[in-house]
Amino acid sequence: NLDSSSVIKVGQKLKVRDDSVSANVNVAKKDDSTNNSEKSVTSEYLSPAPDTRTYGTTIQADSSTIWPVKKPKVTYVKGKVSGVQLSAKKNEAVSCVMAGTVMYVGVYRGFGQVLFVQSKTGLIYAYTGLSSIDVKKGDYVVSGDKLGTAGVDSISNKSQITFMVFQNGQPIDPAKAPRN
Repeated sequence: NLDSSSVIKVGQKLKVRDDSVSANVNVAKKDDSTNNSEKSVTSEYLSPAPDTRTYGTTIQADSSTIWPVKKPKVTYVKGKVSGVQLSAKKNEAVSCVMAGTVMYVGVYRGFGQVLFVQSKTGLIYAYTGLSSIDVKKGDYVVSGDKLGTAGVDSISNKSQITFMVFQNGQPIDPAKAPRN
């Protein structure tokens, strides 16, 4: 019975129920030693969430195309947004593929830790599902700079990232997006 005016506080326990899944959610402070007020939410689910993504073709990465991770399997994904899932090694470095300004860093609805880099031509490069992020909003990054590390997909439990590119708010094929 939560609504938009409800507040969830640190230490509070919530029970979330529906016919298919039941979860206990604990809200905890992240790293009290640094006075960081950022909060994390952990969950224990009795059954995994369904995968609502639509998968397309999986290809081995073309060696002439620069990807954020080395030698990934590239799987096209459609759903809320279009892009590619890139297989990665556990905690593999995720590198910038196009110079630009970091416009957003943080957790974004359903995508985990993400960062958006805007190129000088206005293209937005989205790196999502990261385990860690090494840059901050406002940083200028160039091709090859380490942005963070690959995370583990919460549904498939595989080490990977999702990579998307947008032009004027519309997704474009990440394999064909400019790189430098």
